Amino acid sequence: MTTWDASFETIPADSDNISAGAGVIRTLKSAVRERMAKDHYMALDGDDGDHGEHGKVTFHHPLASNPSTEEDKGVLYTMDVDDTAELHWKDEGGNVLTLTAQGAINYTPDESLINPTGSVVAFMGASAPSGWLECNGAAVSRTTYESLFDVISTMYGVGNGSTTFNLPDLRGYFLRGWDHGAGVDPDAAARTDRGDGTCGDYVGTVQEDAFEEHDHDFDYYGAASEDRMDGVNSAAERLSMSASTDTAGGSSETRPKNVAVMYIIKT
Repeated sequence: MTTWDASFETIPADSDNISAGAGVIRTLKSAVRERMAKDHYMALDGDDGDHGEHGKVTFHHPLASNPSTEEDKGVLYTMDVDDTAELHWKDEGGNVLTLTAQGAINYTPDESLINPTGSVVAFMGASAPSGWLECNGAAVSRTTYESLFDVISTMYGVGNGSTTFNLPDLRGYFLRGWDHGAGVDPDAAARTDRGDGTCGDYVGTVQEDAFEEHDHDFDYYGAASEDRMDGVNSAAERLSMSASTDTAGGSSETRPKNVAVMYIIKT
């Protein structure tokens, strides 16, 4: 006996080994489909129905979590939020449009489209939010944070060598754009190990404190006259100078005004 699905497959002709009652069954199925399409939840295309002109759409059993989507397909569904059904539309990119029970419309884009895995941002909280980790050099699981491991691998340390890897440690550091051949960072080739032995002009390498080399002119006063001496002129006159020194104030490093932030990395 030949059978067919009531909703999707091509309707066979009466001559295709179908009993004499096939025509009646076919008509009944068509009527049921059209009624469901217009009054309940199915949307039909082409000659199967009046697509887009349905009187109402009824949803049952709100979902407890967002469903997955497939390429070129979106999902319209209800979501159980605090025991209240909310209407959600989720596109193939994971972006969600929500109509709440209070009538508000919210749009939640897929965060991975805004902050791809491996993104580092400045955060003003004292602990990293969900989906992020503090850039503190910690060893974390290669399995739990597989997506992040795919991006940075062991660039900042191998962890235990098998099941963990290290996060970048950005505590106390300023970040600088990778020179990448631009020639803006004059000491790019001398940048030091980022954690895996890599040095030079590469993402993640480090530069320690430095002060650009320079020279100064200074004034000195003789017994009878006042002259000016070039601080780097080897042929300058002989001077008598005191052995005492004086610290001109300052701090233990050269830095701009700054505010402490926590650097976090997207997992």
